[in-house]
Amino acid sequence: MQVRRLLPVVVLMLASAEAHAQRWWVSAAYSMAQPASNTAAFSDGLSLRGAIVDVRRSIQRHITIGVSLGWQVFSEETRDAGAVGGAAARTLLRRHTNAFPLLASAHYRAGPPGWPARPFVGLHVGTVVIERRLETRRFAVAETSAHLGLAADAGVAILVSPALAGLFGARYHFAREAAFTADQTYWSVYFGIALVR
Repeated sequence: MQVRRLLPVVVLMLASAEAHAQRWWVSAAYSMAQPASNTAAFSDGLSLRGAIVDVRRSIQRHITIGVSLGWQVFSEETRDAGAVGGAAARTLLRRHTNAFPLLASAHYRAGPPGWPARPFVGLHVGTVVIERRLETRRFAVAETSAHLGLAADAGVAILVSPALAGLFGARYHFAREAAFTADQTYWSVYFGIALVR
């Protein structure tokens, strides 16, 4: 529902950008993340499995708008003690949290266009789909919910050529409570490449 409301706004903003500022930015980045709060309570530990894809368009010299798609998975494996048939037993539990952000974004880039390193800050709003899964040897339970998502990031783009940049940044993710799933938060660090046209 939130994506349906947000998508037309993003399309109109992209289409109404001034002709002299028609510069596109498409980036792909590898992401590592650390869960916090409720996310860490369910599946704690550093995540080394994540990706972010951004598409942005300049609307002014220092301002871009666009969309950001992502994926991050958190996993934890524990052995919990219990009783089976009057005897002590340890049960293997696997917990997974998959986060899929679909966000509209706005970024401010500092410095003149010719600078080789351009720092940036950004804000994101949209939908985050959270899938949580609990597995044992005998059964698995999963729940999926859509959340209002917010994110903020900061980083630097280092120009390698006029059409290619290296990208380094950090992002804070927040997904508001929805359905039976509490607020979800995590911090990510990412690096990748950006194609500029």
